[in-house]
Amino acid sequence: MNQYQYPNQPQQSGEKPVSPVQPAENAQQPTGRRAKAVRYCKNCGEQIEPGASVCIHCNMILNPAAIRKARMIVADRNATVTTKELIRCGIFPNKGFRIAKQYAKTRPQVAAPCKKAAIIGTIAWTVLLATSIIVLLFLMGFFGAMF
Repeated sequence: MNQYQYPNQPQQSGEKPVSPVQPAENAQQPTGRRAKAVRYCKNCGEQIEPGASVCIHCNMILNPAAIRKARMIVADRNATVTTKELIRCGIFPNKGFRIAKQYAKTRPQVAAPCKKAAIIGTIAWTVLLATSIIVLLFLMGFFGAMF
């Protein structure tokens, strides 16, 4: 049973029509913390849901902060990482790890590839450094034997 009666519903015999914003006489009203105040749109005057950010009747924005937050969530969900950024994360592994840590919760689709590129970059730099040291030691031994 619906607790609100609307004018377009067929009325039973002997009942007077009730406006959409007034609850039916036999409906139980919530009390205490769960009671929600009835809100009206400032633009069109129609009744709106208590937590609504936009009026469904005239599309007026009622809560700009909630709209901004929703747009940020959508932008985070649709974010992608470019090849250029992945190359940077590989050349500078600390940048890749920093991006991965920063976006781990909000943009996991960006954080995971950056972390992988940083790990690959770390391995590549370690191999390059080890190879350089081995070559340097070899050259020092080679040239040391000449003198």
